[in-house]
Amino acid sequence: MVPQGPLVKARKRQIDMATNAICDSHVHCEYSYDGHDTVTDNCRHAVEHGLTVLTLTDHCDMRSHRHGYTSYFPSAERRWNEIEAAKKAFPELTLLNGVEIGDVSNDFDLAQAHLEQYDYDFVLGSVHHIRDDKKKRFDDMCTDDLLSAYFDEMDALVAFGNFDSLAHLDYPAKLWNVPDSAFIRFEERIDAILKRIIEKDIAIEINSSGLFHAVGKAGPQLWVLEHYKAFGGTMITLGSDSHRASDIGRGLDKARELARAAGFDHVVYFEKRKPVDAWI
Repeated sequence: MVPQGPLVKARKRQIDMATNAICDSHVHCEYSYDGHDTVTDNCRHAVEHGLTVLTLTDHCDMRSHRHGYTSYFPSAERRWNEIEAAKKAFPELTLLNGVEIGDVSNDFDLAQAHLEQYDYDFVLGSVHHIRDDKKKRFDDMCTDDLLSAYFDEMDALVAFGNFDSLAHLDYPAKLWNVPDSAFIRFEERIDAILKRIIEKDIAIEINSSGLFHAVGKAGPQLWVLEHYKAFGGTMITLGSDSHRASDIGRGLDKARELARAAGFDHVVYFEKRKPVDAWI
């Protein structure tokens, strides 16, 4: 029997209310350690290039490393206030305040406490590093060991569960050039992750940034999205994973094509942690 949570069932009755929003739900500004441009610059570019919904999702990795939460927490209040001001400055744009929570296996309690402190519109869940106490790096591993460890971390993220969309499930393809053929060897583990996020009413992201790396395409692979749909999944978010204002929305046309190829006629973005449907 295909698992379907209450939000999945409700959305099937509400698809006819979908908007025509052009949305980017994975964007970094200068409040990410690797971001470059201001909130204002990001909003201006989004408006000039026809986006109607923009969600800022700066990095908040649960690592004590200088690029982890110690980089994000001190500026979180300032960031929040700047986004609130930008909402007034750009009334033609639905500007949403999100966060990319990463590597939660290092400190589940700290991640939970932060999400209780701030009333985010959208929480993107991700894995970027192996947990700190492993004292290893993904890029030092052979392909199968890397993917095994990566999906261990993703299992921990899904068990944590306090996020709205699962980011870049195929991150190793973009960062460490893991080939498509390697992912299919982990089909059972990927399917288990897909079933669990459906049970928890968590969306899956199509990330277009791979188009501009060696992998050369948006991800995850089509078969992953087809499995997600076959298991009863209905929610896809789209993200450019931009780190510069000039890259906002980049490749989302291809991401929409991938969603359609997998059988979807709509995507979602999140406002106040609730999904809003948008036609594609």
